[in-house]
Amino acid sequence: MLITLKNKLCEINNFINDKENVIYLDYPFHFNIGDSLIFHGTLDFFKENNIKPKLFQCTDNFSIEKIKNKIDSETTIFLHGGGNFGDLYNIHQNLREMVIENFPNNKIIMLPQSVYFQNPENLKKSLIIFKKHKNLILFARDSVSLEILSSFSDKSYLMPDMAHQLYQKLPTQVKKKDKTLYFIRKDKEQTSQQNDILDVLKAQHIDWDDLITASDLKRKKKISKKMKSQLLPFIDYDKNAYNMWVQQTEMIIKRVCEYYLEYDHIITSRLHSHILSSLLHIPSTIIDNNYQKNSLYYKQWTSNLSIHNLYQ
Repeated sequence: MLITLKNKLCEINNFINDKENVIYLDYPFHFNIGDSLIFHGTLDFFKENNIKPKLFQCTDNFSIEKIKNKIDSETTIFLHGGGNFGDLYNIHQNLREMVIENFPNNKIIMLPQSVYFQNPENLKKSLIIFKKHKNLILFARDSVSLEILSSFSDKSYLMPDMAHQLYQKLPTQVKKKDKTLYFIRKDKEQTSQQNDILDVLKAQHIDWDDLITASDLKRKKKISKKMKSQLLPFIDYDKNAYNMWVQQTEMIIKRVCEYYLEYDHIITSRLHSHILSSLLHIPSTIIDNNYQKNSLYYKQWTSNLSIHNLYQ
């Protein structure tokens, strides 16, 4: 089953004309390890399929003018996947809309996303922007997201998360520890259900930021300074800062895998804690987030894996 999910990602290749004339925008420059898994899954997908982006930009060094200097009308633009399509995380939605408005003639491929708008008016505003572009390929991580994205582009398709590309690239569970990890989100997507569960179980729990060290924060600050300097008009794009971030997030993923492998059951309200459990062959119980992203993904892609279940 896991290899099937990884292999399905190969279908994205069908939409790329020139694999050496692509750029990759909005990769995650923050300490959400789930996003780092998507990031490295995407990079591995590029590598395995001989796709060679000539420009990488995140929100810290995003510049329309510098993109224009690096591309032509035949360049394919990749937009990072994840769970931030909508109005919960405006910085990423605004970036996507700016790209779509400024590059009406380029093919734009948005990697798999979950979609959620709190405010219907925000959905309408975003829809107007997307509908003006005639060459959008949008991938959705679940059927509800696909239904919404189909109104944004008639070239919308179901696709599992890019982190599945890391299947067989990470270590796997080998020893039973009789330990359960409670990995529970603390942000705007948390629910009263997860809090009720914790109250009943009296369980200690952690989230992604608990696995980030002072050294990680210090290094990110240094990389951020380098990235922001690229916004100055007289400084050209420099891949050095990007490479430093790739190495940093790769090191963190390795550390998190080692941490997870100390447990033989994960109870989590983080989608990528659940996906990571799959990649590491650790059984998990997934609790829904506040707009059913987790349960929709589970029902779409991972419910057939016998080691997982949905908390009811």
